[in-house]
Amino acid sequence: MEYQNGYISTKIKSILFFVLLFLIFGGQLSAQETITDIDGNVYETVLIGNQRWITSNLRVKTYRNGDPIPQIQDPIAWSNARFGAWCYFNNDPATEEEYGVLYNAYSFLDPRGLAPEGSYVTSMCDWAELYITLEGRNIDYYDNKMADKIKVPEFFNNDNQPNPIFHSNPTNSSGLSIRSGGWRTGTIETNDKGFFYEGIIYGGGTYHWTTTQDGEKNGLPLFRYAEVYRQSPRWDGLSKTVADWGKPIRVIVGVEAEKFTYVTQEQAFCGSNQVSQLQFSVQKPNSFGCTDWLEPNCYIQYKWYKDIDLTLLADPNEVMKDGDIYYGKAVHVAFNSNFDLAPPCKEEILEVTVRVLEPKKPTGPENQVRCAGGTIEDLTAVGDEIRWYPSLTSTTALAPGTVLQNNRLYYAENRIGSCVHPERLRVQVELVSPSAPVAANNQEICEGRLLADLEVDGENLIWFSESGDILPVETAVGDGILYFVASVVGDCESPRTAIRVVLGGPTAPLGEENQNFCPGTLISDMVVSGEDIRWYGSPTGMDQLSLNIPLENGKTYYASQKVDGCEGSNRKAVRVFLLDVPLVSAVTQQEFCNAATLAGLQATGTNIRWYSDQNLTKLLTLDNPLENKTYYATQTLNGCEGAALAVQVTINTVTMPQGDMEQGFCTGALVSDLIATGTDIRWYANPTGGTLLANNLLLQNGNTYYAEQTVDGCTSASRLAVRISVSSTDLPTASANQTLCTGAVVSEIEIEGENIRWYASTTGDALLTNSELLVSGKTYYATQTIGGCESASRRAVQVRVVNVPNFTAPQNQAFCNTATVSNLQATGSNISWYADQNLTTFLSPTSPLENGRTYYATQTQEGCQSTAVAVKVSIIVVAPPSGNSEQEFCNSAFVSELNATGTSIQWFSTASGGNPLAGNLPLQDGASYYAEQTVDSCPSATRLAVRVRINTPQLPGGPSQQEFCEGALVSELQASGTNLIWYRNATGQETMNPNDPIQDGGSYFVSQRIGDCESARKEIRASIISVQPAIVEGEQQFCESDSPTVANLFAVGESIRWYSSATGGQPLSENERLMDGQTYYAVNVSARGCESSTRATVRVIVQPCEVEVFNMVTRDGNNKNEYLKISNIESFPDNRLEIYNRYGVLVWAADGYGQNGKFFNGESNQLDISQPELGLPTGNYLYALTYKKPGSTLPIRETGYLYLLNSQRK
Repeated sequence: MEYQNGYISTKIKSILFFVLLFLIFGGQLSAQETITDIDGNVYETVLIGNQRWITSNLRVKTYRNGDPIPQIQDPIAWSNARFGAWCYFNNDPATEEEYGVLYNAYSFLDPRGLAPEGSYVTSMCDWAELYITLEGRNIDYYDNKMADKIKVPEFFNNDNQPNPIFHSNPTNSSGLSIRSGGWRTGTIETNDKGFFYEGIIYGGGTYHWTTTQDGEKNGLPLFRYAEVYRQSPRWDGLSKTVADWGKPIRVIVGVEAEKFTYVTQEQAFCGSNQVSQLQFSVQKPNSFGCTDWLEPNCYIQYKWYKDIDLTLLADPNEVMKDGDIYYGKAVHVAFNSNFDLAPPCKEEILEVTVRVLEPKKPTGPENQVRCAGGTIEDLTAVGDEIRWYPSLTSTTALAPGTVLQNNRLYYAENRIGSCVHPERLRVQVELVSPSAPVAANNQEICEGRLLADLEVDGENLIWFSESGDILPVETAVGDGILYFVASVVGDCESPRTAIRVVLGGPTAPLGEENQNFCPGTLISDMVVSGEDIRWYGSPTGMDQLSLNIPLENGKTYYASQKVDGCEGSNRKAVRVFLLDVPLVSAVTQQEFCNAATLAGLQATGTNIRWYSDQNLTKLLTLDNPLENKTYYATQTLNGCEGAALAVQVTINTVTMPQGDMEQGFCTGALVSDLIATGTDIRWYANPTGGTLLANNLLLQNGNTYYAEQTVDGCTSASRLAVRISVSSTDLPTASANQTLCTGAVVSEIEIEGENIRWYASTTGDALLTNSELLVSGKTYYATQTIGGCESASRRAVQVRVVNVPNFTAPQNQAFCNTATVSNLQATGSNISWYADQNLTTFLSPTSPLENGRTYYATQTQEGCQSTAVAVKVSIIVVAPPSGNSEQEFCNSAFVSELNATGTSIQWFSTASGGNPLAGNLPLQDGASYYAEQTVDSCPSATRLAVRVRINTPQLPGGPSQQEFCEGALVSELQASGTNLIWYRNATGQETMNPNDPIQDGGSYFVSQRIGDCESARKEIRASIISVQPAIVEGEQQFCESDSPTVANLFAVGESIRWYSSATGGQPLSENERLMDGQTYYAVNVSARGCESSTRATVRVIVQPCEVEVFNMVTRDGNNKNEYLKISNIESFPDNRLEIYNRYGVLVWAADGYGQNGKFFNGESNQLDISQPELGLPTGNYLYALTYKKPGSTLPIRETGYLYLLNSQRK
């Protein structure tokens, strides 16, 4: 914290408590020449001083959020409205161009916003600034000329007023262009509710709303309005009226300034001081330019208080203590007391925390040892703000950087700001200078040694690099590097000694630069001469190699030697060449039959050696027998044995084939028919040797044959011996020529023998199936098989097939009542009838026919019967038609309308005989008619008798002219009669839906139905009573504590009914409690009881109207009071909470407290507060809460103290 001239610098935070703002000392406004509202209306503007006004009255009809502003024409509805509304002057749209439109005050109070974007509705303070701009500081209610400078001449005249004070000479020099508009009355101040008055006729002039509220009347807020007189040059701002009047509105382009400012400040004093010494400061440059209410446009300071509510007055002579808090208030006055303006345009509250500064005598060691070269900043003294002096009485402090002198006295002074303790601390200074370490400036050392290995004589040594960085003693020294070393005594460092390091060591080992080796040789096999040889993979670096690492072809290795514990930095390079011995060339998979030795293995190379193991430890000789396993071959070149090649050996042993040693065959069997199991079977006539037998060689009865198999090119060592026997079979017996009927198959040929087989030819293997149809004139050939052997030759049989042709017969045959088999119709010879498809049940000609049954007929020729023909029989038995014996008809009915159920109905006038009646023959009342049906050309044996009765209904009753409410349905039309039917037209069949709405002036037609007879139609004309809908405010808010009911809902109309649904339902009782969030629906009811067709929607919000702040927050980890609780704050989302510490510094602030995790838990959310994670310190804090009640346009401000206990911050 900084102190200047005895006062602590101030941090000012502003708290916005009102939306009514003031611009008297604002900066330059926007230079735009026009502004456009949401409806697209364009307004010209004029710049007057620092204000840009629109030059015509406002005429917007939509809020800034897009919601329409209700237009109310009805005078009663206007005076009862408690929501924003507008109208034309005299309800005449033609007046809008000159006068704009009239608004009630609720329209500019609505939070949805009335003024065009970038502008605001003027307050009385805005008119006051206009006054000062145009009239200066000459504040006079009766003698001002402002009206002449803002009104247009053509709408104002003098009417030859004799009193010069009323003589007006309008010039509109400001360009504001005020015109003589009218106004509309409200509910309270006149009996002419909602009437219009024109300023040019009824005196006065024109009135414009301001947002400055000044009290209330009968529960309605009062607002000041600006008045421009028609006959006088003066302007007046004293008048006020209730919010339900209608007046024009002017707006200013720009941003409103704050109405209220809260400033926190610290003021510091040396020692004891009185309240009268407090200073009040504000942001305005002419603060306290006046001392009373007689001067305009200045701030006036009130007295000092001990509480924020300004109720406890502080005594000016009271002695202030450190931490005391005092409160002062200043108000901005636009006019003087001659021009009564209430309330003031701006208020400012100053909270001052007193700081009593009492610095103590500085403390510290009186004898202080410092290093030579130290400065005044190195001395130690405890205090608030220490200054050092060369003597006890010197008034000039030593400058920073002053070098200390040995055995010298210095004096410390303690101060806070301009407050100084009279006593000074005396300090005796002793300077210390340690000696530099002793060492050779150039030292040679083995590579890899450390700073600790250098030879230096001194105590408490510290090493430094050439750039001055401190180095650990474990640092490895580098060749040619310069190091520095110093001694330390206490905190004092000696001068530094420089040492340059030179690294030394033995020479490189001796040896051949190129060395040849066999593959697999190790690093330990390389040859160099020297002591304690070490090998590396690079000429530098510490990558020492292990001696058992195999050498790599073409790679260079580096050798160093170590002598007397010092390894040389020079290394001998040795390049390695490994001799290349190629692999043996051989087939890696080799096979042998039965038995083989190592000599049989095939491989190409020099000095080939065979091993039985992969590690080449078991060398084999050429006479070693081969096994089913892997062998390894190498070759040797130039004394180097190469890598081994693996050869897999397979030994194949083949056994003789398997089979029966005794086998039987039929005559004609071949060698290929012999049976043996094996691979690649071959047959011989001898047990060994001999010539291979052909497969088509005929087998000889009693001979022995020998089989041999070959597997993977290896022949079996022995052969299988098979002895055979051959058997023969005789021909079957049969007639050479045979006759059969059509459809006969091979199996029907007559023949004697066993296991008969039929063929189509004398030779060949094409065997015929038993089910194959025989072909007339064709010869078939048969064999028999006995003991598995088929006869060698075949028996020939020629076949003749008798074909009986089909005959004809109708497939469906119908008969009336009764019939027999003899009545069936078929054309052919020797016809026979059967009852089944298999022709097993023969029928005689007298057998009776059955309805729906199928019968089968055949004809016979040469003893062969034809295929059957199916005939389905229908027996038709026709009954009389069915129907009511008594039937009733309407007037003008015909024979065709008689009802009977049957097929091909015909009506007769007699019970039997006679001619059928025509369908268009009129029916006679009381006559009998007879119905006959015909089924499949068979008439019914009897007829149905029907007696007829004729019926004629009358017209329905009821009035021909009827009147209905809006929304009435066809079902509400009135008519008397039985089974009424409503039609859309006088003729035609289009009927009306009972739920169709009745149309004003519409004609409707009704008939009645008695039985099935309908009367003629009666015309009824309808008219609709129209009712205007109720006027409501779409959202209405109520306090929970008021227990609001339906009776508290507000709507404008003749008589209001409330419902709980948009359509249908029962009216709500006035005593029914309103529910939060519920939507209610209002209808307007006429004197005749008709409701408006549409229902006005009102959404109800019932919520708490008060909040309670629980002023205790603890940070002690017990999860109690862990945040600032404000009951019911969730009902006021439009809120802001600010918290100040005792010094007036804003430590926490948020809009929408209680929403989205916004809670004060003892931590600051301000960027300029240090260590916010520790929480704020324990103590008292000031809170300021701003919120709006339901239905209220102005915010509520609550302030008070809370206590924070933070046990987590030490």
